[in-house]
Amino acid sequence: MALRGHATIQGSTDIPTLYNLLPGYLPMPSAVEGHRDLASYLKPVALPKGGWARAPQYMVSLLKAWYGDAATAANEFGYSNLPKLAGDFSFQPMLLAMKDGNMRGLFCMGQNPAVGAQNARLVREGLARLDWLVVRDAYDTETSSFWRSAPEIVDGTVSPSAIGSEVFLLPAAMCPEKEGSFTNTMRLVQFHEKAVEPPADARSELHFVYHLGRRLKELYADSSLDRDRPLQALTWEYPTNGPLAEPDAEAIIAEVNGFTVADRSRCPTVDWPGHARFPADQGAGLPAARGRQGPRRAGRRRAVHHAGRGQGASVRAERPEGRPVADPLRAVRVADGEPGVPSPD
Repeated sequence: MALRGHATIQGSTDIPTLYNLLPGYLPMPSAVEGHRDLASYLKPVALPKGGWARAPQYMVSLLKAWYGDAATAANEFGYSNLPKLAGDFSFQPMLLAMKDGNMRGLFCMGQNPAVGAQNARLVREGLARLDWLVVRDAYDTETSSFWRSAPEIVDGTVSPSAIGSEVFLLPAAMCPEKEGSFTNTMRLVQFHEKAVEPPADARSELHFVYHLGRRLKELYADSSLDRDRPLQALTWEYPTNGPLAEPDAEAIIAEVNGFTVADRSRCPTVDWPGHARFPADQGAGLPAARGRQGPRRAGRRRAVHHAGRGQGASVRAERPEGRPVADPLRAVRVADGEPGVPSPD
């Protein structure tokens, strides 16, 4: 087992954090590999057996989560709205794209690449070529202040006046100042309550991303350009709480868990060997479920919302009587019989 020490490191991988993955470890569509339509995308992804045999259901469920009523069998559930990879967009190529002037802006959230990445000097050279840089952190970091306190600024090699990047430092709420969940490497899932309100202008990631998306949808609502249709079709309706209009974390977790489109009821319990039983979409033979589960984490992710608020719940695999554990997606349940948790028994 990889002993990674970051808080909710497994949860952030599941969502995911990598440029070439969709939530639940579904691969990102690729123009290079000829994923022009949903069928050509699913052909190499869906396997005859195991968890990946349900890849079509998981993919359609994800598209329904993102595009709602605009995702129908007639338009391949909005598959054409997804961007298609045309090359390597990992961290190092991204730095070169910034330095070469091919990348105009960067959101840096909880990351400090000006000192914490390989070839930090190259990172700062790339940051200096951006039009804008948004840094969300609890403190002023080397990345947010690179334009005035980087080593090359201090020694006079580079002048701040030569840096054209406009830098925005947005204060981030700390863990006790927001609600959410942790999923660590050993599959321990914990939900935590918000203890205090964030100070001054500090906001949670949910608040920042939700309200940014809301404003972008308003900005492009009347656009007639084809390139703006995916944003217009995107579902972005979440309940908010309090004077700061903080998005409801439980509502978002419920969508990650999955619910049926018709009545918004929770998706059924995990069945052996870990596949949720989804209702068939009318005329399509594909699920009319909406959610962001993927073939590798469907059962485990379900435990986040139902384990009981404020309580840690250890999720472990079990073998139903008389059935061998042969599939990587195994039936799971939450230990100690937490109320409301679906069980494969």
